[in-house]
Amino acid sequence: MKKIILTLSLFLISISHSLANEFNCAVNISHSNPSASDSRFPFTFNSEKDTSKSLQFKDYRFLVWKSDASLMIKIKGGVFKEALSVQFGLDQKQARFHYGKDFDFDCSQKAIADSSHTLKKIDGAKENIVVKVTHNLTFPYNQSEEVELMRTLYFQDEKIYSESSKLIPKLPWCSLRIQLSRNEDTTVKAGEEFIPVSYDGHNNNSYFTTHSYSFVDFASGKKRGSKRLYNPFMFNCNVLRGMDFNGDTFASIVGNYLKIK
Repeated sequence: MKKIILTLSLFLISISHSLANEFNCAVNISHSNPSASDSRFPFTFNSEKDTSKSLQFKDYRFLVWKSDASLMIKIKGGVFKEALSVQFGLDQKQARFHYGKDFDFDCSQKAIADSSHTLKKIDGAKENIVVKVTHNLTFPYNQSEEVELMRTLYFQDEKIYSESSKLIPKLPWCSLRIQLSRNEDTTVKAGEEFIPVSYDGHNNNSYFTTHSYSFVDFASGKKRGSKRLYNPFMFNCNVLRGMDFNGDTFASIVGNYLKIK
């Protein structure tokens, strides 16, 4: 088997202005097969406005986010059998790496002026949020992973799943769990709003920070937001450690299915 070696080249050209920059990035994929055409995938990342981006190009998936003074990139698919993580400083003028002869990644930047806009961190509000359903959500009664009348829907990369086994490992995801009142498929209608009773944030493992919102007061047994056909139980979001949990990050996970107010 041909061994593919990763060559990582970072050009450390420091700049003196604030760490608010726009990166112009491009992925170039070449093919050893002469009949296959090479491909180029350009994208931009604004370190002030774009807290995170989830992108897909051919067989590759890219997750790009800002963590403190670094730009983090996770790549999976294509020639990468396992997820590859790359990090470089926001004060670098250019970062580039190659993977074998087939994959080339390049980011260069130009400085932009800082603005006073700051994306509000959701976790800073703790339980003082409202989870709003913005698209009808149907929880199937037949769900092999659940017991009794608990049912869960999972969100990742703006898509929705009824089984956790379909989630892509090591990418951010959220889940909404309810308790059914009947033995049947149950739909939570768009426009419904759930207010948490409590919040808990913790590092679940080496990859994720988990943000958990409970709609049940376990001390008293009281349930907040109970409906005729279901009771909201728990809402969780797992974001990569070091990634800000704000509106942009949330939207990149749940898409147009949910909103936090």
